[in-house]
Formats: sequence, structure tokens, C-alpha cells
Amino acid sequence: GGGTFYAGDTVTVRATALTGYTFSNWSGTYSSNSAVYSFTMPASNVSLTANARVNTYTVTYNANGGSGDVPSSKTVGYGEKVQVNFGPTPTKMAYIFAGWATTSNATEPTYKVGGTTTFTMGTSNVTLYAVWKYDSIKLTLDKNGGTGGVDYAYVKQGTTTPAYKDSECTQLLSAADMPKRTGYEFLGYRGSYGFMEKVTIEISPNGVMSAWGLNIHLGIQSCTLKAQWKEPVRVTLSTATSSTTASTLQLTATVTNASDTKVTWSSSNTSVATVSDKGKVTRKAEGTVTITATSQEDSSVKASATITITAGEACRKTTL
Repeated sequence: GGGTFYAGDTVTVRATALTGYTFSNWSGTYSSNSAVYSFTMPASNVSLTANARVNTYTVTYNANGGSGDVPSSKTVGYGEKVQVNFGPTPTKMAYIFAGWATTSNATEPTYKVGGTTTFTMGTSNVTLYAVWKYDSIKLTLDKNGGTGGVDYAYVKQGTTTPAYKDSECTQLLSAADMPKRTGYEFLGYRGSYGFMEKVTIEISPNGVMSAWGLNIHLGIQSCTLKAQWKEPVRVTLSTATSSTTASTLQLTATVTNASDTKVTWSSSNTSVATVSDKGKVTRKAEGTVTITATSQEDSSVKASATITITAGEACRKTTL
């Protein structure tokens, strides 16, 4: 700016620095370090220049719970392009360094290798905080003939529980994530790792993980767990249907996949036939009856035989 003044006039000039700059001094016909400067107009032209310097700020790196070296602080001028430093980077047990963020509680890095790595310096100091991600162990789930459910589970490095269904360890594994197999009961997943000092890992049918063994916190990166299935209790009879004229009929029940192989016998119509606790059917009258053997270990499991009883020769009347 400028203006026209008479000799002897008092002239006041004011300098306002732009954003990111600080006033330094006036130079030219007169000099002054004051942003507001007054002088008496001489009988000649006056030329004044307001000088300003760029502000500088500091970029600092914070390990944010980690340890070891971090990049050195750097002084940067306003408006300059800052290249974020990724070496050296700190370390943290059971975590992976993901990058840098401008807040200490960030869950995702603002700056990371392969992503954004620069920013333009603003009008304040910048502290970049390390962002940590769980160094999760990936557990491959072998469904062993089952279908459905998740293919992998994850556990935080250095811990034994719980299990998660995402590598970020934010979504807990549950019963809904388990496989199914028609005709079988799912008992959970089981596996182990290690050579001389094995660690055993199990995931229960409701998704709860447990582990035991020596050196449980060794930093493994993967492990395969195999689904454990139990075949259902089955009851089969020596015959499914029979037509007899005999006064007795012996049935045999075979129980498999059960620790208790005993059965309870019953008749659907004891006026036609009864059945003993050993499976011996005794006729009472002609007709059809259902004989059932029920597993004593699992009462929902049973097998039945349909027996048709007809009159024998000795029971028929001869009319002359």
C-alpha cells in the first residue's frame, strides 16, 4: 500500500503478517522492528518494505506404548511438504507397528508404508503417534467333513484366550461360527504345535478357546486345528419286520457309539404281545404290534420292529 502525504505530516504504517509468517522488520528509507511504526514525512518520497519470516514447527514421533528408537524430531517451515519417517520404528510385544497417526488413541494409521506418507506443515507442532495392531496368530480350522462356519480363527499373540474370527481381534468367535455335520455331534476343534514342547489348543463348540502346555507364549504364526466329531448313538434290531405263528420271538438290539449299550424294551400293544427286558416277544393274541428298543444312554435314540402275529396250525379249529 502507500499514500500521499505533506512534508511534516505524521505517517503511521502497520504490517500484518500472513498466516504462517511472523513480522520481522521494516526496511527502506527508515527501519524499525515494530509492526506499527510512525515517522514524520520528509520533503521527499519514502519507501518502506515490511519483512516477515516463515514460522517453523516441530514434527515429533511418539512410540505410544512401544519401546526402542523412533525417528528424530524435525523442524519444518510452514507450508513445507513433510516426508513422514518410517525408520527406525519402535516395537511392542505381541503387536505389529501399523504406521503413524496424529492422535494417541487412533486405531488406524494416518500415514503408513504403501499409503499416505506426506503432509503439508500447518501452523502448529505435530506429534505422530505409533499405531499398534495385534500380532494375531492365525488358526486354520479343518472342518474334518463338516460344513459351514468360519475357516480361520485368531488369537492375540502372547495370550491363550479368547479366540476371534478376524485378524484384528475385534469379533469374538461364537457357536454360530462352528461347522455342522449331518448325523454327528460337534465336540470342538483341537490341535497342537511345537516339537519338543507341545502346546495344545482347543476351541469348544460355543467358541471358547483354551490352551495349555509349555512355552504357551512362543510367537507362532499359524496352527491347524481339526474338528472333532462324535458319531450319534445308534440302535439297530435283528429284524425290522416279522410275521410269526410262534408263541415267542427273540429280538436282538445292537447299540453303537455309546458307552452304555443297554436298551429298554417296550410294546405298543401288550394285549397282542409283550416283550421282556431281554427282547423276548411273547404272543398274547393275533394282530400287529410294534416292539421298540430305546437306548438307555440317549432316550431319543430308538429302533422299532413291526411284528405280525398270526394263528399257528395248532391254534386253528377244524370243522367237519
